[in-house]
Amino acid sequence: IFRHLSSRKIDANDPTLQKLRKMRWLPAREDGSRWYAPSELYAVFQDYLFASQAKFLAFDRQTQSQGNDFLKLLEVKQSPTPFQVVNHLQWSINQNKPVNDEVYRFLNDRFNDPSVRPLENSNCLFLEGTGYVNPGKVFWGDHPHGQYRYRLPDKLRGYYQLFQRLGMRDRPTPDDAIAVLKEIAKEVSSSAKPVDEHTQNVLVACWRQLNEALERDEKVSSKLQELHDKPVVPAQDHRLRSPGEMFLDDRPGIADKFRDNFKEQHTVDRIEGMWRAMVEAGVRPLSQAVRVTIVECDNREPATDLLERLYERRRLIARVIHNASGNLEILDKLKISHVSSLKIEYSIRAGNRAWLSKPKDVIAYFDAEN
Repeated sequence: IFRHLSSRKIDANDPTLQKLRKMRWLPAREDGSRWYAPSELYAVFQDYLFASQAKFLAFDRQTQSQGNDFLKLLEVKQSPTPFQVVNHLQWSINQNKPVNDEVYRFLNDRFNDPSVRPLENSNCLFLEGTGYVNPGKVFWGDHPHGQYRYRLPDKLRGYYQLFQRLGMRDRPTPDDAIAVLKEIAKEVSSSAKPVDEHTQNVLVACWRQLNEALERDEKVSSKLQELHDKPVVPAQDHRLRSPGEMFLDDRPGIADKFRDNFKEQHTVDRIEGMWRAMVEAGVRPLSQAVRVTIVECDNREPATDLLERLYERRRLIARVIHNASGNLEILDKLKISHVSSLKIEYSIRAGNRAWLSKPKDVIAYFDAEN
């Protein structure tokens, strides 16, 4: 019947056509429950844009194409609204089903439409092999964040206006590095396993990016401090710990004095291009955090001979100190003693645990506090 009617020349004001417009006589695709009026259906030509949001005429695509002029006379709808396309995209997201790339082309042509607003800050960009991701995690160019961020495929690069509105940017910022570190922290917080090489490389890239921002005097200090209690620093055993639990190994030999794998578990190398950002986040220089206690000091007596020698050489010492912009007054405050034996012990607190070294014989020790 449809083929016959569509092959005839029918005037738009034909009374029979008026009846056909109001009559429920057309079948809907995948719905045999009832017949539909033409105004309730859509032609299939753009069904890939909103397949989940409308009823489509059940005739095959060729039949509809050949009878398209008749479909228009019947007032069968041809194209979706932006609202329908956005709803179809959201339906596809919820069903975890791929969406046709033409959906993004359609919305790009209407990127300022209010219907697009619900897509902002949502996982609405489908990437093959990955699924739906937030455009804010996708960049036009390359990035150093591995599997935690994405580069826009070439086939989608024509939809700049839409993706820009949805948060896509040219390249990552320090905020992205902070966000990636937090994501990694959340990912590994439930596992005590060492991180793999890929994750380690991403961590290094993030710390380098933040260190560069710090050196450029960008305002990242407060954001770095947000990482203080999050496992984002790779220890030498390849496990992640929080900056508050970690120490910068800036004084060779000290970390080795502590037992029970302290060095492997709680120190990070002082790597140029990274360490300043780590310190800003809460990693403490080992040289400043370690405490030294005198545990044995026998037969102590004033070293008057050494004090006299310093006094005799005061002028020479002054020349050196002044050249180094130092203060000569420190010589007047020095107290020097001879002892027959001297032992010191190193201590440090990492997390909820205190670490002690074995007592060590030394020939001299400078107590800066006393």
